[in-house]
Amino acid sequence: MEEPKRPQLFVSHHSSKYEVALHVERALSRHGVECWIAPRDVGPGEAFDTAIMKAIRDSSGVLLLFCSQSDKSPHVKRELILADSAHKAIIPLRLEEIVPDDLAYHLASAQWIDWLEKRDDSIARIAAKAHQLAGTAAPAGPTASPSAAADTLHAAILTQASDPAPAAPSGGS
Repeated sequence: MEEPKRPQLFVSHHSSKYEVALHVERALSRHGVECWIAPRDVGPGEAFDTAIMKAIRDSSGVLLLFCSQSDKSPHVKRELILADSAHKAIIPLRLEEIVPDDLAYHLASAQWIDWLEKRDDSIARIAAKAHQLAGTAAPAGPTASPSAAADTLHAAILTQASDPAPAAPSGGS
């Protein structure tokens, strides 16, 4: 018997928040939600723009990691335009206590979810919405319980997310 398809969210983020995107993905996977994240999920030799358009079209919705950098990013803005054109719900996850400027038009009618406090509740709300958008049944709870190490990671991610300075590029492979 084939396993039921898990909902998939396209994660729109500024490149400085790539590690935050990966962290959010790990948390959502415990709730049965997959994430598509650029540049990681762009196939070798695949055109970046084509991969992004397809991922948005194939997703259940778009999760925006909203911060001051994403608000100013022309790439994030294009992704939201594509999401709107594809009639995809946009779920803004606010990483910083700011209001949208450049993205205000695209986010005017969207309900915010704050990552600033109650991170586990935020992840559960996002997962429930992803399952609703995909028409799938949400699991009763996370498939793995958070540990003290996960709480430490949450704190480190929050510190990074609230730092307005762009992250330094990581070296090597």
